[in-house]
Amino acid sequence: MKFLDLEPIARVAGTVKMPGSKSISNRVLLLAALSRGETRVRDLLDAEDTQVMLDALVRLGVRIERHPDGSAVVHGVGGYFPVKSAELRLGNAGTAFRPLAAVLALAGGEYVLSGTPRMHKRPIGDLVDALRRLGAAVEYSGKEGFPPLAIRPGTIRRGASVRVRGDVSSQYLSALLMALPLAGVGRDVEIEGDHTIRIDEPAGAGGSDTGPSPTRLVAASLAGCIAVTMEMYAERKGWDIGSVEVDVDAEYDDYAPLSFAVTLRLPPELSDEQRGRLLVVARKCPVHKLLAGETPVVVSDRVESL
Repeated sequence: MKFLDLEPIARVAGTVKMPGSKSISNRVLLLAALSRGETRVRDLLDAEDTQVMLDALVRLGVRIERHPDGSAVVHGVGGYFPVKSAELRLGNAGTAFRPLAAVLALAGGEYVLSGTPRMHKRPIGDLVDALRRLGAAVEYSGKEGFPPLAIRPGTIRRGASVRVRGDVSSQYLSALLMALPLAGVGRDVEIEGDHTIRIDEPAGAGGSDTGPSPTRLVAASLAGCIAVTMEMYAERKGWDIGSVEVDVDAEYDDYAPLSFAVTLRLPPELSDEQRGRLLVVARKCPVHKLLAGETPVVVSDRVESL
């Protein structure tokens, strides 16, 4: 048997460019497709999952330009996919399957989503249950609770709240947060564990007749990211943070940066130290880093007691 001996290294120097995240890459691609106007996405991960998402968006009528530097320009459809009937084969790409299932369930078309045999063994029941409570028409083509899925136009209930488990997969929550602006009305997302995310129409973000605005989509993603990030941090520290609410108010002006005011409503029994740490964690939410590109963003954080 041959061996490779790795001798101790006293010093390492150089520059390493880390590859992108497939989860973030696919979420950004979908948000860009749902928004209005053009979005240039840089540093996409070159992987099967992202290629599956790109191919699916093109089949849904989204125009995407790929460039030699690895970037992509996505021409947004304003929340309305031109193709209203399609069969999408999504391989084993869970980061594409779950958010697309949520978005297409509210898109008013007929779609069939399938994947590899392994993909068909990965549960999706909690997400489908949440979508059905909204009035979406989603059926299982095979085993109950698992892909493939058949989606038809449903009757979305105005004002219906959404409840989803937060301990199964963060992809369920992020999928709902990306899809819910398509419903055209504000609503609450209740995460089992006493966490609530409120999604409202940002002031000046554009009417529902023109599709969901980029501001609204980003605000929903920001709220979900902060809630999940705080919950994970508190669990690691062994804190019982009880009931937490995250409100994101957004204001948009063509001549000013996007402004997101994030209000964290925390239980009064938490100590000042705990409150301070949770605020720091909220400011470090990865969505902040995504927004620090070409679009200027100002984030101000407030902490209030319930």
